[in-house]
Amino acid sequence: MKTTFHRRGINRAASVVLLTALCGTIVAAGSNSSLAASSKSKTTAKPSTKSKKPFAGMRSPNGKPINPATVFNAEPASSDASLPSAPSAADAYDIVAKNSSYYAIAFIGTDARPNEKMDRTRADTIQIFMYNKSKNRATMFSIPRDTYVPIADKGKSDKINSALSNGSPEILLRTIRLVTGVNVNSYVLTGFSGFQNMVNQLSGVSVLVDPAINDKASGAQFNKGWFVFNGEAALAYARARKTLPKGDFSRSFNQYRLILYTLLKMRTETSSITDLATWIKVLRANSVSNLNPTDYLYLAQIARSIDPITQIDFQVAPTSTKKGTTYEILGPDAIAFFKDVSVDGVRG
Repeated sequence: MKTTFHRRGINRAASVVLLTALCGTIVAAGSNSSLAASSKSKTTAKPSTKSKKPFAGMRSPNGKPINPATVFNAEPASSDASLPSAPSAADAYDIVAKNSSYYAIAFIGTDARPNEKMDRTRADTIQIFMYNKSKNRATMFSIPRDTYVPIADKGKSDKINSALSNGSPEILLRTIRLVTGVNVNSYVLTGFSGFQNMVNQLSGVSVLVDPAINDKASGAQFNKGWFVFNGEAALAYARARKTLPKGDFSRSFNQYRLILYTLLKMRTETSSITDLATWIKVLRANSVSNLNPTDYLYLAQIARSIDPITQIDFQVAPTSTKKGTTYEILGPDAIAFFKDVSVDGVRG
């Protein structure tokens, strides 16, 4: 089964608004939850673990299109002179890419609950972002969590999500490199609570739901239209799969859309390194990573400079279900895709 999502699908969704605009957030996938959609949620409190009554009925749109990107000044404000700066996003890229033709980072969403270690639970969402400065293009791809692959350092094959739960983020990165050939050495990882907190602390994220979605298992029940998702609503949208036309593959696409709309939000709300530092603070408070503080800032500058609508291609790695199992198997189309993007970080 080959499932490919190009930026053309996003362009159709974005054509209804004026958009001149990855470091903002990542998504997780997993179990049951209720939801709320609100444009007023701005809290740093931990989400309640108490059970809630499921929401009955479809939510109506409550949002509006995203504003155009703001002009960005790479110099820090005088009040934050201690913040490092780079003359341009291109210079920031040269620092983090270390002379490579492209830079790659893994965004990992786990099913970690409160009091569980995020780096020792299943990796339910694996999104790889690559950017090539010379071509000014980026590629993002998702590896389905049930994909059966050789696990690095373990001497066996298993579902790729086990590389985290039975290993570590580093073993998962080595597994990704082994399977795809993509030179990815950096990661940002979060769980359910961290993801919800990020969305809430950023005052929600505007998302165009199209088509409508009615997935009671995840709590995602939205009519078609613009919504300002708070943390619970965003998580429900990111987890929904049972009623989607292509199951996990459609879910991966919706998770990508959340990342895309968060990037667009960042482009409208950040005009200085001081603004970026606020976003970075939220990300670091709700995730774990092997990035150093300066790399966070430089990567945020790179993400801020990319127009997600025109400069990012997205693909779900094509797989087929192994008969009689829950395993997904990478086929020739996936191998060809990995071989292509591992050379320079872009498709084609």
